[in-house]
Amino acid sequence: MRERNALTRLAFRQRVRHVGNYSVPNGARFTRLLGFDNAILGLELQSPLGSRSTCKGSCAITATPRVDSGVTSEPPAVPVNVSAIRYQGLPLSEEPTAEIAALAKAASQRRLVIYAGAGLSASPPASGPTGWKVANRLRRLVASMLNVDDSELATLTLEQLAEAVEQQAPEKLNDLRDRAATTFDFHGLEPNYGHEIAALLLREGLLEIVSANWDCAIERAGRRVDVTIAGVATQTERLQLGQDVPLYKIHGCATRPQTLALTQSEVDRPQMWAQAQVQAALTGGNVVFVGLGTVGLYVREPIAELLRTWVTDQTTVRVVDPQLSGAWRQALGDRADQAHFAMGADAFFDELVRAVILYAAASVAQSVDVLVENETWAQPMLTGIAKLRHTLANVTGEAVLRWWRDGVTDTQAGRPFVTELRGQQALMTISLLAGREDGPAVASGVHGRMTVAGESSYYELACRPGAHVSDVEIVARARVDRRRLEGVYPDSRPVTVVVSEAMGMFPAFDAPLEIAGTEQDPDDISDVMPNVVRLVAAEDGVRGRLSA
Repeated sequence: MRERNALTRLAFRQRVRHVGNYSVPNGARFTRLLGFDNAILGLELQSPLGSRSTCKGSCAITATPRVDSGVTSEPPAVPVNVSAIRYQGLPLSEEPTAEIAALAKAASQRRLVIYAGAGLSASPPASGPTGWKVANRLRRLVASMLNVDDSELATLTLEQLAEAVEQQAPEKLNDLRDRAATTFDFHGLEPNYGHEIAALLLREGLLEIVSANWDCAIERAGRRVDVTIAGVATQTERLQLGQDVPLYKIHGCATRPQTLALTQSEVDRPQMWAQAQVQAALTGGNVVFVGLGTVGLYVREPIAELLRTWVTDQTTVRVVDPQLSGAWRQALGDRADQAHFAMGADAFFDELVRAVILYAAASVAQSVDVLVENETWAQPMLTGIAKLRHTLANVTGEAVLRWWRDGVTDTQAGRPFVTELRGQQALMTISLLAGREDGPAVASGVHGRMTVAGESSYYELACRPGAHVSDVEIVARARVDRRRLEGVYPDSRPVTVVVSEAMGMFPAFDAPLEIAGTEQDPDDISDVMPNVVRLVAAEDGVRGRLSA
């Protein structure tokens, strides 16, 4: 049960809602970050020693977005320096709500679309700018374009500034786009937790994302996990997509300034291909609007249509924001409270990734039950999956997803693994091997450096469809060697790599293990931890071939 903390000072008498856990450089943790519609005015800090203090001012998300042209458009609260604050994911033992668990099931069926607004990029370390900040950096330029005094533009929003240029100096509107794209480092925006989970779930092929944001944080997060995510901002780019994983940037991308939607009419009525993309998503399945404080005109009518069929399994709309804006309440009507997830973007994506992993693990456990009912040799698998689920309960969903998926070749980006048979068979085989060992399975490490170990071996997964086992072995040994150098394996236990969809005959499971990558005498490498690797076919584990 989530705890609720009270603000020390409550301004505007707004209702408090938590948006997650954040860490700071000295090891203190925000027990709950409490967000407002207009500003974040205070939050409670808890240090490792249990002492508490209060951070006042705008400590993370400075505003819930109003008009999404990729950034928010109302004056933010006065910020403090929060560059080192970062959301920390919760362990799998923190079960997601039933509503978000249902979204994980929809994701496994590829019926989940995320429509991301500026709220996704607001939290640190991204700390994306509000539209008001962008407007402030453009006022002097616009005043020069229009030959007016700066003071005449002091109250105009970003969209209003652009409209003034469009009306009075239309030939300069594209120059304004160029300058708007460079007011902040949108291209180099540091990904936050929400961006990272979004990239992981795109790699996993479990959702599509339509983004109203100009920044490239999701694309950058993708590169860190070896997946190319392409920001698609025009119909031509959509047709030229190729094999990259798409991110539909409905208001343009800062790397291509002429695609940016600046005026209110451009924000409300984007290019037809983008409009069709959103319309199809709204009428085709589960859509979650994350950090989107305003409803553009092109989405109002489909929402009304969805409300008429709300009780069906085919169409569901959810809105993620610390507080639901008036625009959303008007659009959703009586269903507003039911549709609202009162949390920030980081907390939502954390809960979603936990739900995905728990759903996938439950599916594996169900398959193990079926196998054990029919095959006596599979009994250790039942013990092993219980060990795995027990130890993984203490790990974040993000870390488990990376352990389960990172060994899949990058040519499989956008194709599901953990929710599909090939990924689930791999975990079943690890369960069989772990169940044969006397001791517990132990998960250690964080993020991309997590692994699972039994008493006599570490366990990893790999998938290289159609590759011969000899080629898979080279890649697998290289990855294990790299991870050993990174300190993932603190001792010299061998590493068992369970491989899906490779061709050829694997070495016998009980064959002698060899030190990889060297023909030297063992005495010559006594100061180097040996890279001992065993490859096992995932398919052999579920067909009884490892139990002969």
